[in-house]
Amino acid sequence: MLVSTAAAIVGLVLLVAAWTNVAKTTIAATDAGDTPCLVAFGATDGPLQQARVHYEIMPPASVCSWVVDGAREDIVVADTSTTLITVALVLLVAGAAGTITLLVLSRRRAAR
Repeated sequence: MLVSTAAAIVGLVLLVAAWTNVAKTTIAATDAGDTPCLVAFGATDGPLQQARVHYEIMPPASVCSWVVDGAREDIVVADTSTTLITVALVLLVAGAAGTITLLVLSRRRAAR
């Protein structure tokens, strides 16, 4: 049970670290001012206010959307390795399923 619980915890920690890294990278990119969409996102008035940043949960990513010459344009500001997220999800789900299974089995044995 210790191994399955540890696997679930490692998977959860990897996911939280990925989401935190995406947020940190987005904030750093906004402060740097290198990306025109993020500069527009930081504008407080005028036509540049049409830019917005949204976050995707799976896989963790931040995307800046804005309108350029009447066409919507999406720019990925920060994202995470799909392989890392897949490994984290497998660890989380398999570890949680293993822990739950072991708990149910031990309760059934104790009830006999």
